[in-house]
Amino acid sequence: MQPGSVGGSPLSGQPSPVMMGTPMMQPETNANLALGLNIGGLVLTFLAGGLGIILSIVGLVFAYKGRKVVQSMPGHPDTQKITASLWLGWLGIILPLLFVIGVVVFLVIVASTAGGMNY
Repeated sequence: MQPGSVGGSPLSGQPSPVMMGTPMMQPETNANLALGLNIGGLVLTFLAGGLGIILSIVGLVFAYKGRKVVQSMPGHPDTQKITASLWLGWLGIILPLLFVIGVVVFLVIVASTAGGMNY
């Protein structure tokens, strides 16, 4: 037993065997870029017709790349940003398509009712 040791352990006063170092760094994702592109795409959908669909598609590409990273690392800090980005990206694609389908259906209905009228 070493002088001054309380527990009788030969490692008293020695550094603990627990690994002490920097925590493991999480791989970076482009979550902020994807979220910004998808928000911009959704805003442009309402302001400029269907032009926002282009930004939404690009944003979805970044979001799906980030999703691979997030799914491989549980507890990644960008998980919620990637999820929100995916939802907004798909919304930015679906809304303009629904609008176009609605306009086509409206025009078909107007054309069919106008064609039967005799002036």
